[in-house]
This record gives sequence, C-alpha cells and structure tokens, in this order.
Amino acid sequence: MKRLWRNMSRSRLTMCVLLGLVLIIVVLLAAPRTAQAVAFDDDGFIAADEVIHDDLFISAESVVMNGVVNGALFASGQNVTINGDINGDLIATGNTVIVNGVVNGNVAFAGFKLQMNNAVGGSIFFLGNSLVMGPGVIVRRNIFFNGFNLDAQAGSQVQRDANISGYQALLNGQIDRNVNGDLGALEIGGRIGGDVQVKVPEPAPFDFQYWPGVSQVIDAGLWVTESALIEGALTYVSPVEQADAIKSRPGGGVIYQPSTVETSKVMQASKGFVGWILDRIQRIVTLLILGGLLIWRWPNLLGQLSHYARTRPLPAVGLGAVAFLTGGVGGVLLTMSIFILGLLLGVVALSNLAGVTFSLGISGMLFLSALAIFLLAHGSKIVVGQLLGDLILTRLAPQYEQKPMWSLTLGVIVYVLLRSIPLLGLLIGAIATLVGLGAMWMWFWKRAKRCAVSASVADTTRSTGRL
Repeated sequence: MKRLWRNMSRSRLTMCVLLGLVLIIVVLLAAPRTAQAVAFDDDGFIAADEVIHDDLFISAESVVMNGVVNGALFASGQNVTINGDINGDLIATGNTVIVNGVVNGNVAFAGFKLQMNNAVGGSIFFLGNSLVMGPGVIVRRNIFFNGFNLDAQAGSQVQRDANISGYQALLNGQIDRNVNGDLGALEIGGRIGGDVQVKVPEPAPFDFQYWPGVSQVIDAGLWVTESALIEGALTYVSPVEQADAIKSRPGGGVIYQPSTVETSKVMQASKGFVGWILDRIQRIVTLLILGGLLIWRWPNLLGQLSHYARTRPLPAVGLGAVAFLTGGVGGVLLTMSIFILGLLLGVVALSNLAGVTFSLGISGMLFLSALAIFLLAHGSKIVVGQLLGDLILTRLAPQYEQKPMWSLTLGVIVYVLLRSIPLLGLLIGAIATLVGLGAMWMWFWKRAKRCAVSASVADTTRSTGRL
C-alpha cells in the first residue's frame, strides 16, 4: 500500500506537469483557424503602452514584456522578464524567467529558473531547476512541481494543493489545503491548511551546498520548524523515524510509515527525475535521427503518410489494428510453416534442401521481425510526430509548414510528452501505433495498386505491339 501510494503520487505529479505543458497546444489545435490566429514578436520587446488582443508568441535571447496581453503568451529566451499583465495563460521556457505582472490564467514553465512575484489566477505547472515564489504571490488554484528546488517564501499563498516531486521544498508561506510530495528534503515553516503526505529519505548532509540557481540548499530529511502550523495530519514515509525534527505538533497528529526500500543516499530522490528527463531526451533524439534519415532519403514520404493519417484517421486506426493482429498471427504461422517444411524435407532425406529452408527461412523471419519492430516502435511514432507537427504549424506558424524537419521536431517533442503521461500515455501510444501502421498500410496499398496498373498497362502495350 505504501509503495502504491508513492507511485500514484509521483504519477499524478508527472501527469499534471505534462498536461500543463501541452494544454494550450491541444486547445489551439481544436480552435477554428482564422486568417491571423496569433501574433508573433521576434525582437523580444513589448512596450508598456502596447496592448495585444490576441495570443502572442515572443522569442529572443532577452525578452521584456511590459504591455498587456489579452490572450495566451508563449515566451522563450535566455532571460525573460514579464512586467505586464496576461489575461490568459503563460507558457514560458528559458534560463531565467521573472514574472512581475499578474497572470490571470495558468502558468506552465520548462527551463532552469522561474521567479514568480505576483498573482496567478490558475495553477502553476513547473518542470525545471528552481521555482521561487515571492512574498506577494497568490496562486488561486494548485502547484504541480517537478524539479530541484521549490522556495515558497513567507507571504506567498497557494489556495488549493501543492503537489511536489524533486529534491527540496521550502514551504514558509501558506498552503490552504494539502501537500503531497516525494522529496529529498522538506522544510515546513509556514501554514498548511490540510494534510501533509510526503516521502523523504533519512536525514543526511547534502554534498553540494552551492547548487546553481538556488540560494539555500538544506540537508536531506524532514524539517518542521517551531513556527509551522499544520492543521491536518502529517504522514511521512522514511527509512527512519524523524520525530526530533518535528518541532511543531500538527493538529491531526503525526503518522510515521517505515519505508520498505533503502533510500540512504541523499540523491536518490533526484535520480528519478534526472533519469526521467534523460529517457525522454533519448526517445526524442532517436525518433528525430530516424525521421531525419527518412526525410533525407525520401523527402516526400513522411508528408504522404501524414496526409493519410490526417484525412482518414478512423480508417487508419482500423487498418492499423488489422495490420497489427494479422502481422502477429501471420508471423507465428509463417514461423511454424518454415519449421514444419524443414522437418518434412528432413524426413524424406532431403537434408540439404531442409538446411537451405531453415537458413533462408530463419534469416527472412529475423529480417521481417526487425522491420516489424522498427515500424511498431519507431516508424508509427515518426508518422504521428509528423502529423502533430503539421497540425500545429498549419495553425500557428504556416510559414514553416513546408519544412518537414520543423514539423517532425515539434511533433515528436509533443508526442513524447503526451506519451509520458501515466495510464493515459498507454492509450496515446496505442492509438499512435495504430494510426501510424494504418497510414503506412494505406500508402503501401495505393503504391501497390499503382504498380499493378502500370504493369497491366505495360503488358497491354507489349501485346498490342506484337499484334
């Protein structure tokens, strides 16, 4: 039960972070297309008197947004400073992003450091190194954090729940409801209106006291200061009991659950996060390399497959399911036929022919198996990545839709993030496999018909010539 609770907690955190990062893209894909769907800014500067009544994409090495955006703001750069208000969602990525204005929607961030200094009307979805919430920050809904450092300073407030995964969380502000965490270190010095459920390792010093982008790094373990006010119960899972570190008595009491897994190393909590990032990067790079080779060798192939998947998605799913089932059953039957034929030839004293049958048959099956694995594991995902990229660029940046590598890169990143969502990601992966296989089958079938027609015309021409 403890392991199940821990896995469900981490899965919920990861799922919500990823949902936040792709939420706006999915919404825009479903929205009707207009002549000018969004606004683009390449110089990285919006003046204080400028009001943009649309969604805004702004990107530069240094971004400063002083105006007002009545829509969603997509901001990326080395250093991003947002002083104006956003009457929509903020989706930001960069080395350092500072938000001084009010965001009336959600905030989704992927990068190194995010500094929040004002109110957020929705939730914060964070994936990166450090999130700092200043004294004036009020988050109207929830926080979903996955990173190294969460610093909720005194005077900050989260009006619902805080879901945290990573190394450390310094909770010196106010959280009106519950805290759920899987952490290397947790310090509570503020007010928690509900329950605290957290998994932490045993107390131990942290080896790197000067972590980049973080002003304070605490030792591993659970730390509840005398100023902390926990109105609900404090439940913590750990290899050792840490009662001496709990200086303030929670209103609902303290519940200690011994950990069944040895977690004596401090970095154990952060290894999972780093491994998760590296695994996604590996998947993205693999698909991009294979897809890039296809684009280089057959420039129009992915575009044709994407067209079939886009224009006939339901038939593609059906044909993909048929191809998957018949391919598996056919492979088993073909393998059995090869062995049976080889045995029969051996029985009738045709041992040389039996050896040739086994050799060629097994070699052919290995080749077909490798091809099937490639199409299932990579080929179908490359097709779906190209499809997603085409859909996004067609709606948001049509000037790039004729560049297949741009579409593939964007689509693969979105697919890998969606595929990483627990449970739902399995369904997304299955649908992507079927759609990709179905599109490839339609392409192959149409090409085979063309070849058959060409061969028939050629035969007719030769016959006419003889006459």
